[in-house]
Amino acid sequence: MSDASVSAERFVHESRAVLDRVTGSASVREDVARAAELIAGCVRGDGVVQAFGTGYDADFDAWLTECAAGACAA
Repeated sequence: MSDASVSAERFVHESRAVLDRVTGSASVREDVARAAELIAGCVRGDGVVQAFGTGYDADFDAWLTECAAGACAA
């Protein structure tokens, strides 16, 4: 196994652990669902989604910008 695949496997493992921890309670899942509905409603209504703030969101911002320009399948 290459170093890259070991690293990728660890990333997946650690990501799942974080997601499980973050979404572990019903109240958190409800909060995430409400946030998703707010974002989806904004997008459906041709609204603006601000994608900035923590520094960790640069990749998401780039992806969102590309999708807005038509790069993502609807």
